[in-house]
Amino acid sequence: MFPSQPAEFDASDKIVCTRLDNFKIRAVADFWNSCQYPRNRRKPIDIDMLERQVFSKNYFDPNGFIIAWRGDKIVGLAHAGFGYSDDCDSIDYSWGIIPLICYNGGADADDVLDALLISSERYLISKGAKRIQIGTHYPHAPFYLGLIHSSDLPGVFLEESSLIAAAKRHGYESNSYISHFRRNLENIDWVDQAFMDKRQRYSIQMEYCPTPSQWGRAIAMNGIIWSQLSLIEIGQGIVNSKNPAAKCALWVIDDLPDNDMIIVGLSQCFVRPEYRGQHLSFFLLTEAMRRLTDQQVARIEIQVPDEWQSFIRLLSDNQFDLFAHSALFSKEIEVN
Repeated sequence: MFPSQPAEFDASDKIVCTRLDNFKIRAVADFWNSCQYPRNRRKPIDIDMLERQVFSKNYFDPNGFIIAWRGDKIVGLAHAGFGYSDDCDSIDYSWGIIPLICYNGGADADDVLDALLISSERYLISKGAKRIQIGTHYPHAPFYLGLIHSSDLPGVFLEESSLIAAAKRHGYESNSYISHFRRNLENIDWVDQAFMDKRQRYSIQMEYCPTPSQWGRAIAMNGIIWSQLSLIEIGQGIVNSKNPAAKCALWVIDDLPDNDMIIVGLSQCFVRPEYRGQHLSFFLLTEAMRRLTDQQVARIEIQVPDEWQSFIRLLSDNQFDLFAHSALFSKEIEVN
């Protein structure tokens, strides 16, 4: 699967960067489990998890998986890949993505991060990248769904000051911010008299979603269970069931090593314009959480782009805690 003798990048006079090969996978998993950043990654993970969620995807290129060494010790990891085309049916080599940068803080963090960014950029540019983004964001999220935080909208956490400083040194600018919310689902009283009329007016349906038809999304979501929760106005017939008043999507990944905690993400909460103003989004979110509680889910986490202010207000009103902010960083590549 991997080349047996990876070539080296001369990225730093102190740090040596190599590409991934079969002999380094265990060391990569060990570093993932022990390093300080990113704090939002799932751990512990093992070789099988990396193989299933990352290395086995048919657009994975080991030449883009960069390992930084000081002597015989790993001091950093970076993964450089590519986003999808607009229809998600092919890889867009003009859009470079760096979805993963693992490192430790300390005196040599700057050297490690500079080496990883230089090596990642060299690989991406050699493949034709005209724009490079640090951090994933839907639809450009080909790897790590469920492994780096709980969705495909993590970005770079603002607490990672060393990485942000390195990104700015290399010409990257922040272009989008993301708010991270969570709520425990234990010991909640789900009886709300204000919702009684809505339960009489709307039928609540949950159905599992088929594998996405787009090639890229289908591969990225391999092993992820998607379902859709819909509000169907009672008495409107089958036509309205295909166009619900409101809907949201839930995804679950429950095969991680710490499988006593099921990871749930919520996205794509939408209310049709003619049904807005009735607090249906609040009702739908509450019903989603109630059903997750019935499935023994103890916590839900949601990531929301900051421009979705109405959804952020909805979460705040529904007792979600804002626990972190992240950002995406990108830059255009000058073509000589």
